[in-house]
Formats: sequence, structure tokens, C-alpha cells
Amino acid sequence: MVSTHFLSTKICDIEDSSIIRLMEELEEIRKPFVTIDIFANYPLSHFLQQCFHAFNEDKPFKINKNRLSGIGILSQPIVKLREFNLYGLCHEIALKNSSGIEMHEKRVLYVFLNKFMPSFGMPKKKAAAL
Repeated sequence: MVSTHFLSTKICDIEDSSIIRLMEELEEIRKPFVTIDIFANYPLSHFLQQCFHAFNEDKPFKINKNRLSGIGILSQPIVKLREFNLYGLCHEIALKNSSGIEMHEKRVLYVFLNKFMPSFGMPKKKAAAL
């Protein structure tokens, strides 16, 4: 079984090359707003949250094909990531969103992250009292 504790791991402690590659690709897309160095002593979840819903932005950031630089890890189907710890990270994100990764394996990674990261860890809006 792949480890599922990546979201709580400090970025400076991550040694897995697939997760580092993901962070580098996200950093390239989100510079100068989000950089790995700024979040080095924070959990990976904080970095990912800022990539998709930065504190200074009104709405979630969405990655599209035009923002991707070539054939990177973000443009890979999740099913192709099974041999990497990045699959475990996707599994963990899906679980945090009350879903199973098996339902999303055919999705491309950036589409999966667009769907789940904006809502991940964000406070739910309370219904107005009557």
C-alpha cells in the first residue's frame, strides 16, 4: 500500500521525486504568487491550497492546457501514476473529499486537482438563518 501521509508532511522533508516534480510544475504555473521556498517549513497541504485558492484571490485558480508547459506530470492520467507516491497523494486528497481515487483514475492529474483542491480545507459557508 502506498503511504497516505503526504499532505501533513513539511515540504522541506519531502524526498519523493514525483511529488517534488508536481510542486515544481505548480510553482512554475503560479509564480510569483506561490513558490516552494515560501512554504518550505509548512505542510504540503498549505502549498497545494495556495496553488488553487490563494488568500489574495477571490475565486479558485484553475489549471488549463494552455498553462501547462509540455508533457509534465500534471498532464498525466492518474492511472499512470500508480507506481509513484504521487498516486498516494491523490488517494489522500480524494479521501479528504469523501471520495475514492478509483473513481478518478482516468482523469488527468490537473483536472483532478482542479476539482478537489479548491474545496479542500476551505471552510464551508453557513446557511443563512431564517
